Amino acid sequence: MLIKNSIRTWLLAPFIGLFLLPLMATAVFLSLKNYMYEKENIIRQQQVITVMASENISDYLHEQSRLVTAMLHTNYLPGMTLAEKKDVLSRFQASVKDKKNMDIYNSISLLDEKGMEIVRSSRTQLVGQDQLLDMSQTPEFKVPASNGTTHFGRIVYNDVTGEPYIKISVPVKDLWTFEVKGFLVAEINLRELWQMVAVMDIGRTGIVYVTDQEGRVIVHKNRSVIHRGTYAQIPGDPTITKGLLGVSAIIAAQKVNIGDQVLVIVTELPTEEAFKSINISLVISGVFFLFMLLGSLVLGYVVVRLIVKPIEELVETAKSISNGDFSKQADPRRMDEVGELAMAFNTMTGKLVKSIKDLKQEKDFVKNVIESLSHPFYVIDVKDYTIKLANSAAKFGALHGESTCHALTHNSDTPCTGFDHPCPVAEILKTKEPVAVEHVHHVAEAEPSIIEIYGYPVFDEHGEVKQVIEYNIDVTEKRNLENQLHQSQKLESIGVLTGGVAHDFNNLLTTIIGYTQLLLMKISEDSPEHEAIEATYDAALKAAELTRQLLAFSRKQVMDMKVISLNDLVKNISRILERLIGEKVTIRTTLRDNIGNIKADPGQVEQVLMNLVVNARDAMPDGGTVYVETDTVELDEEYCRGHANISPGSYILLSVTDTGAGISPEIKEKIFDPFFTTKKKGEGTGLGLSTVYGIVSQLKGHIYVYSEQGSGTTFKIYFPEEKDSVAEKLVKPKKAIQPGTETILVVDDEESILRLVYDTLQPIGYTVLTASRAEEALNIATKQGRKIDMLLTDVIMTTMNGRELAEEIEPHQPGIVVLFMSGYTDNIIAQEGILKQGVHFLPKPLVPTVLTSKIRSLLD
Repeated sequence: MLIKNSIRTWLLAPFIGLFLLPLMATAVFLSLKNYMYEKENIIRQQQVITVMASENISDYLHEQSRLVTAMLHTNYLPGMTLAEKKDVLSRFQASVKDKKNMDIYNSISLLDEKGMEIVRSSRTQLVGQDQLLDMSQTPEFKVPASNGTTHFGRIVYNDVTGEPYIKISVPVKDLWTFEVKGFLVAEINLRELWQMVAVMDIGRTGIVYVTDQEGRVIVHKNRSVIHRGTYAQIPGDPTITKGLLGVSAIIAAQKVNIGDQVLVIVTELPTEEAFKSINISLVISGVFFLFMLLGSLVLGYVVVRLIVKPIEELVETAKSISNGDFSKQADPRRMDEVGELAMAFNTMTGKLVKSIKDLKQEKDFVKNVIESLSHPFYVIDVKDYTIKLANSAAKFGALHGESTCHALTHNSDTPCTGFDHPCPVAEILKTKEPVAVEHVHHVAEAEPSIIEIYGYPVFDEHGEVKQVIEYNIDVTEKRNLENQLHQSQKLESIGVLTGGVAHDFNNLLTTIIGYTQLLLMKISEDSPEHEAIEATYDAALKAAELTRQLLAFSRKQVMDMKVISLNDLVKNISRILERLIGEKVTIRTTLRDNIGNIKADPGQVEQVLMNLVVNARDAMPDGGTVYVETDTVELDEEYCRGHANISPGSYILLSVTDTGAGISPEIKEKIFDPFFTTKKKGEGTGLGLSTVYGIVSQLKGHIYVYSEQGSGTTFKIYFPEEKDSVAEKLVKPKKAIQPGTETILVVDDEESILRLVYDTLQPIGYTVLTASRAEEALNIATKQGRKIDMLLTDVIMTTMNGRELAEEIEPHQPGIVVLFMSGYTDNIIAQEGILKQGVHFLPKPLVPTVLTSKIRSLLD
């Protein structure tokens, strides 16, 4: 191989430049020159052959014209009788033969001055007087009549024989006055042209053919070419192109003027045959020059090997050592300068190997120390912020000379700035002291990470900061868990307060809602008092909804737990959602088939879905689309480690997505806070999302929100999957008051509640027994000896709770139905399992229609 600035280069360059290159250039030049000369000579010969062929065809056609003219000069047709004229034409027609002794003239006609046939002699048919034609409108009459000269018509083909023919029209003139006395029209058979073309020798594979001036082939040795109506591209000058043979060929053309008609004689010779001799000569020349070249190369190789080879072997040894192969040794056996150089080279190599080994040990030690660090560690150049060294934990991949720290950790073209993203390098350059900062890293497509960065300066010999060592610790999970713990503690403390308020308030609302509904049923809608009572009833219902939100937020409400299908629930509430969102917003549901079931209170899940859809609607004041979707997912341990209060397993996913403006990071941190709202004063309570959060948490689920400003918002709720259970059918409660005749024992320490239940049930047929304390209720059930069909009891009472009372009464009243009611659920209910499978519960405030419907459904 060639070595730059080497002895081999200095030897080979003159040899190649002064001998090989001129030799090769001369060979190429002479070969090309000979090729071009032979090519032009062959094309000229082709043109000469074409001209000769055109002259033969032209002579043949003009000969026929001369024969007709000579016949007219020897026979004065205008002075003859009709029979004499016919006899002359017949004898002339029979006298003209081709080489095969075939008639050349198909027919000869004599026209008068007006273009009417006087007589016609034909070799194919007998012509009577009634078969003579009026030819006054044909070119055979009109052209010679206008200019007085011989006219050649177009070459056409006989419909029967397929043979070509041409008509010539010659004026018949008076011998003394030269006035035109008529016209002689002869139809000349051109089959002789076929024979002429067929016998013309254009090499072994070439052809000759004739076209008209439009390029249509009219004479060709293969008659099928003519009958197909083939057209050929006629070149102006001889050229090489693809012709009728379908291969590259030399094509030459020569025009022949026959009267006012133009024929083109074309010769076509394939280049494979035409240039065969040239190609052979090129091959011979190439072989000759190739042998000369090989001989020159062999000579050069021998010379170079004797002079350069020993030095090159020494160079190759040096390269191998530089690439890390220290087993290579130079050959010191030569007794000349090269041998001495080899011995010195081997001594130097031994010392180099020892130095490299020492350096490698130090490098491996440093590398092992860095790689043993479990957190990212990297070194940054303070001049251009490029990363010079990094361990595997940094996950930067392959580094190159332009890999900057801000590009790899922040996807940014400029270094970090500002209070939220302090730059450790900039801080160290100011103070020359180690620093500790915290900010957000953005790596590839992953979620942003909160990183604690510890930076240490590296000084040069002048005491200036040259590089900065950064050691990173990812505290994202730690910060998230701290935030979640803080959120849970805040919600728990507020929940204690709101739960107690809701309990007392529900007792008051029970009396207000119950009696106002009873009054509305009794008073006519036309009554003046009806509207005022209805307004009171509506306000009480809104207050009850507020208490339900407070209980949901505080996770203190009792849920009527059922195994339900989330898909069925979404389908049942879809129409309500459509009415809820209005006309500007479109709702689209995508429900995954065959998803599992969940265990939840259907009403509470409906409230979650409605709250999220309403929020989505409010986020799109100008209209948009809300997507409601369900799916089955598996949450693994890695996901659960970064999210509090959730365990790995199968979950049923409910997601609600809007196409609104999205949520800013600042607001996103507060959306689940109670009483936080972005709406105007009076338009929202701030309990919507906190209620959703409370319901989902109490169901041991998990809620996650993803949003980017300008790209909409997605809420994802994960409900634990209830496996190996059959979903219960969702039934809506009846709204009308339903009467009954059974006996019901009502227990509540709130006198107004007892009075409302009594006033609701007693008028519609029930026997109602009331007790304000558990002991009183137990006495009624056990001492009076009467059958009681249902126990309707408050859950939380002073001396004995509702569950304990039911357990005491059930042995004395076999088959008694127990219905619990409460406006607030303490830990006894929420955590100690009051609402186990088959236990019935009715939340306060009580509504008469709901109360009677629930009682009737249980007793029936």
